[in-house]
Amino acid sequence: MRQAQQPAPSAVVAQSEIGAGNDILLPRAWYDTTPGRIGIFIGASAVASLADRGVKDWAMRHQHDAFNRDVIKVRDILPWPAFWLAAATSFPSPWANDKLAHTSTVALTSAVLTGAETLALKAVIGRDRPNISNNPYNFTSFNPRYSLIYGASSFPSGHTSLTWALITPYARAYHMPWLYALGVASGAGRVMQNMHWFSDVVGGGLLGYFTARWTEEHMNSKANVQWVFTGNGLYMFKSF
Repeated sequence: MRQAQQPAPSAVVAQSEIGAGNDILLPRAWYDTTPGRIGIFIGASAVASLADRGVKDWAMRHQHDAFNRDVIKVRDILPWPAFWLAAATSFPSPWANDKLAHTSTVALTSAVLTGAETLALKAVIGRDRPNISNNPYNFTSFNPRYSLIYGASSFPSGHTSLTWALITPYARAYHMPWLYALGVASGAGRVMQNMHWFSDVVGGGLLGYFTARWTEEHMNSKANVQWVFTGNGLYMFKSF
């Protein structure tokens, strides 16, 4: 008797799950990969730069409108309250359950990574700020005009990138997309202050958002990674 031939197994690329408890996997979409995100960051920043002069001119004409003054005040607050809230709830406690503690740990990690990325890009790109130059395409790597941290160069916006890095984990974990309005307000305030070009805040927002997404993917709820504040500084530890 001839034995029935079994069909050859098909190759499946296991990249991303369809849902919890579902074993079926599909290839990850290109825009959810690291190269795809880098491409979006570069492309969107370049396209946004075409509007830099126009947005700056509009912002300077409307800088003292009542609504825009309120936006600038919001910018003066962010992102530090979000950072300290994340720090205070980054470990299980009476005021932070396991879900909140994990989300805050992701937010803190994302902020630290985003801060390092932002400073590195600022140093390498060396873009002049709009309050110094009317040309959005003045770039000088490691420009001695700017310091490494305080008063660093223009691209990307540090306030914007940190705000998006901090709020994205909460917006996603608790299904509160309205939190992204804080990131938009942070970027808009920096433009209204004439401290950043429009493309600076577009790039900063994408950098913070994508870094937060990457951090989420690499720090699942079972990773048991926490931040600890001591008298000697901020430390990160992982239990095994």
